[in-house]
Amino acid sequence: MQYRSALVVMFFPVLERDSGRLQSLRLVLVSLQLNRFRLYRAQPEDAAWWRSE
Repeated sequence: MQYRSALVVMFFPVLERDSGRLQSLRLVLVSLQLNRFRLYRAQPEDAAWWRSE
């Protein structure tokens, strides 16, 4: 497995729109790429790397 420090994953909880309370324990996983201290959505082939490792 090759370490890719520029790829990061963030987990976002699902919240109720009105109250902001936790709606479910299901978390949304988002693959991001770090470039010059900014986060960008990872390209599809980079996001697929998480699933292959």
